[in-house]
Amino acid sequence: MADKDDLRNEVIKNIRSLCLTEKGPTPVRQLTDDYRAMIGQKIPFQELGFKKLEDFLQSEITFKVSWRGNDLVIKAEPTAKSAHIADMVSKQKTSKKKISRVHFNNYRSTHNNYQQTSKWRPKSNNSSHYRGSVRPQAVSHTQFVNRGKTPTVASKVVIPEHSTFHSEPSQVEKFDLNQRLTNRLKENKTAPSNNNYIHPQPSNGIHPQLTQDNHTKDRKTEVLQPPEQKSKLLPTNHTRETVLTDIDDTVNPLLATRRRITKKMSELSLERDSGNSSPTSETPVPKTPECVRTDNPCGNSSPTSETPVPKAPEFVRTNNPLADLKLFAEIHNLGEVVVNVTQIKAKRNQFYSCKIKVGQHDIYSSYPEDFHNPLDSQNFCCNKALDDLIPKKAKRKKSLMISSDIDILERIPPMLEKHTRGVWAWQLKLDYTDKYNEVLPDDWIKIIDRSSSVEIDKMGSEDYILYHCAPGTKGQLVTSRPSVCNVSVPSNTVQFSEDGNLIGQVTCAMSVNEIWCQQIKTEESKSYLTMMDRLQIYYQGHESELTPKTISPAGYYIAKLEDEYFRVRTVKINEDEETVECFFIDFGDEVNIPKCDIFELTREYASVQAQAFVCRLCGLEYLYDITGNSESLSLLYNTEVVIEMASDSTAIRSSSEVLPVYMYDSEGHSINEKLIPELTKELASLNLQKDTIVEVYISNIEPNGDVYVQVRNQGYDYYTKLHAQIEEQLKSDTSDDNLCKVTRENSKGKLFFWQRELWKWFRIELIDWSPLGDLAQVYLVDHGSTDVIDVSKVKLYPLDKINDIFSTYPHLAVKIRIALEKIPSDFVELASKDMAVDQPVLLKIIGSTEDNIPLAELFKRNSDGGLFCINKSISIKSEMQKKTEDVNLKEKFKYFSSTGNVPSTGYLQSPPLPEKGTYFEVCIPFAVNPYNFFIQPLSSKPQLDQMMEDLQNQYRNTRYSNLKCEDILPGNIYASKHNDGFWYRTSVIKVIHSGSVSVFFCDFGYYQTVPVKQLIPLDDKFLRLPHQALKAKLADVKPIQSKWTMEGCDEFKKLIEKKEFIALFIDIEKDILYQSDSIVKVLLVDTSTDVDIHIGKELVKRGIAVEETIQQ
Repeated sequence: MADKDDLRNEVIKNIRSLCLTEKGPTPVRQLTDDYRAMIGQKIPFQELGFKKLEDFLQSEITFKVSWRGNDLVIKAEPTAKSAHIADMVSKQKTSKKKISRVHFNNYRSTHNNYQQTSKWRPKSNNSSHYRGSVRPQAVSHTQFVNRGKTPTVASKVVIPEHSTFHSEPSQVEKFDLNQRLTNRLKENKTAPSNNNYIHPQPSNGIHPQLTQDNHTKDRKTEVLQPPEQKSKLLPTNHTRETVLTDIDDTVNPLLATRRRITKKMSELSLERDSGNSSPTSETPVPKTPECVRTDNPCGNSSPTSETPVPKAPEFVRTNNPLADLKLFAEIHNLGEVVVNVTQIKAKRNQFYSCKIKVGQHDIYSSYPEDFHNPLDSQNFCCNKALDDLIPKKAKRKKSLMISSDIDILERIPPMLEKHTRGVWAWQLKLDYTDKYNEVLPDDWIKIIDRSSSVEIDKMGSEDYILYHCAPGTKGQLVTSRPSVCNVSVPSNTVQFSEDGNLIGQVTCAMSVNEIWCQQIKTEESKSYLTMMDRLQIYYQGHESELTPKTISPAGYYIAKLEDEYFRVRTVKINEDEETVECFFIDFGDEVNIPKCDIFELTREYASVQAQAFVCRLCGLEYLYDITGNSESLSLLYNTEVVIEMASDSTAIRSSSEVLPVYMYDSEGHSINEKLIPELTKELASLNLQKDTIVEVYISNIEPNGDVYVQVRNQGYDYYTKLHAQIEEQLKSDTSDDNLCKVTRENSKGKLFFWQRELWKWFRIELIDWSPLGDLAQVYLVDHGSTDVIDVSKVKLYPLDKINDIFSTYPHLAVKIRIALEKIPSDFVELASKDMAVDQPVLLKIIGSTEDNIPLAELFKRNSDGGLFCINKSISIKSEMQKKTEDVNLKEKFKYFSSTGNVPSTGYLQSPPLPEKGTYFEVCIPFAVNPYNFFIQPLSSKPQLDQMMEDLQNQYRNTRYSNLKCEDILPGNIYASKHNDGFWYRTSVIKVIHSGSVSVFFCDFGYYQTVPVKQLIPLDDKFLRLPHQALKAKLADVKPIQSKWTMEGCDEFKKLIEKKEFIALFIDIEKDILYQSDSIVKVLLVDTSTDVDIHIGKELVKRGIAVEETIQQ
């Protein structure tokens, strides 16, 4: 199955490559021809299980197949599923569940000390070129920034919950809220915190029952205590002011609320509601006067009330868990207790399971335990609920103060602003208590409606949704609001220190303009880690109870990934795939999660703010759009960094704006600076892999078969943009500040910007110098060509002083070697006809040379739109040119044949010979005597070996030929099988008679007579290699007598045959026996031993020959 998938992916990749070479839709008929020409086979749709090619093409969602007239056409479509994630397709999005890049347990900080050793800044301000990432907006991410301020923490003042005192409301004169707040501040002589939310105005944007009149109300702060602590907390000889002063010892002095508590409550006479009216009630409850409470040592009377408040019932668990649970819910106003016991029928037994809902938000189940008795199931579930609820309420064992109006109006709008999609009133009320250790009064909805920054929507009869709005927009008609899920998680507030820094940890890196981090080493991060510890344990045991009935878009949930639980916000519900695209609010990543792994998020784990915030790296603006899926960025995952807010970004315009920052590693080195060369190298580097098809542009052609190409991809587009900007920068800069005297020493390893003939600029490298140092050979790194310049007459701008990115940008010109068996002498001329400079061609890598230069086949479309192979075109043209020359050569050999002057080697080319007096390596394949032996140049032995191997493969199954005697022409080259069973190249010397031919083995140097039927016509590809056997004689000896003796010849053969020697080329002369042949005169030296052996001298020493003077 895996092989079939791999084949499908390979075929689709090849089809896409071919389609992208066309500007419009590609006819399927042309596609099949192109595929066969490029890949060498038909599209294997049948091997992939399809009866027709059309069905296979339509099965791929990224192909758009349609009819255009009578032609079926195909177009490669983008793979993005929606517009907002189009720029993330290559980076992240997959149709399958993706493995998370991060794990919750990884985020325990290890580094403690950070030392900033680098203060890197970009050489130019590129902020005007900044284009933000669309992804944070796509996933509805918002964040807030606090620069150089210490976040306030609510004081932990604990007040008893119960009191023996009872107060009655009092009616006082109504007056304007603004004036009342002013008077109250004067009385308390304390200034509120600097906050924009303390100037509420009457609202017209809420339901009538929330605004009963145009007059506003305030309330006194109530301090309550249980009777058992009365004498301890409030002795009879203590005034209320004394008690509050004692309590104030534990108060945070930064909070204005706590300072106001120290004032005598009797000094305040501000109007408030009785607390008995409902925020949803249409009819206001009559008000009765309310006085400030004072303590009574007996606990049963009050100066302002004759009727004491009944003592709150104490909760004690009994043997009736259901009754206990209902009593506990009633005491703490948790809502109705609903019990549902279900019978489960198994094959042999039946079991009971119980599910209990307390109020609207607490649900408990007896799962995974099974019970044979319904009462046991119910009791177990009730006890489970009590075990969970009692500890939660234990922290409210001692009651909290009721917040005043001014505190409510001051605190809630900032809390609400962090819930960008709104929040339910019940959650906000609980979050408020957790944050400030105070409770909201029953009519707090009416109070907060006075704020000009709060919009309220009534939902049903018992709850509200609160939204934050900009001042001046309250009450304006809103066509539609986003749906609000059960709970909401506050947005992140990024807290910078006074020096503008913070310590963070990279959690996700999409590109250099979208890097997600968590702030660490803060109280907030510690709270988050503690919460996540509890969250993992809780959801491991309560999964079944928290399965959502429906999953809402943009809702907050818990996602299970790799057996860990994470807080997420849904981005998209994929109904067909049964998955949910989830944004991990604490990490910034986005993953498809199966619906079965999505669970409800309880409020307890929603109170801590989202941890992930997003930032962008300053100084890398030019790289923002093109650094997705970067290997260098991936190395930042889980890295602890110091983050510095860019000094030129003192104001963040909106909560969705990405933070411009500089990042430093734990050693203080600038990450921004480090990434520039790494990312630019990734961006423009061309990784040419075998069998990969890519469109390239020719930039230079060299005579040795080297071709320089450019890939016009996103990296090239970025290069041209940067090139143009720097060119304009230099044109507008008339000063010579960036110029310096360029020498051999200071130019090594550097790139310069050079203007050739006042019209075009090039990046160049100085690769060689003249002896005087005035001239230099330069290499145009983006084109692959060279030139010579007079250094003293041109301006060379060092790029490392102008632009960091441009100076380190990879060279655009990539060298490849065109795959040809032989590079023709006029290669540049032939190649330029088919692949002009700056014109596109298709490139396919088929291998590499010994020095790792890619070997390539090149393809181009002809005028009819079809593909043709440029390699084959060059070979054919070269062969045609060669055959034209061969025709002339054959005519010459016909003449030789008619006159009997045919060279032994036929019309094969001769191998190149060295200069006279030079040495070259040879092998002796065959020898007769010192005046008659054959040598093979070792320089071409690899080609000979390869040719012989191919020859055997070609004619392995060939037995006889159909040639007739009259078809055989002296000088022609044939394949003949020798007695050793191998095939060799042979040339015909003479036709002896109708059944026998004299031949010469062109590469090994011996003659033989063979039957005509053993001569096989030779394929033209075996004619390219010159004949390898050269007739030779020793130049420094002659026979003792007039002829060489038989014994001397045998000894000579043993001495040199089948061995390698160093030969000194002396001269060349005609063969006296075969006037059409030539003989090379050489000296042979055996260097295989410790002492070199001169063969001529050895023959003289052995008495086989005598020395002969060599004529110079």
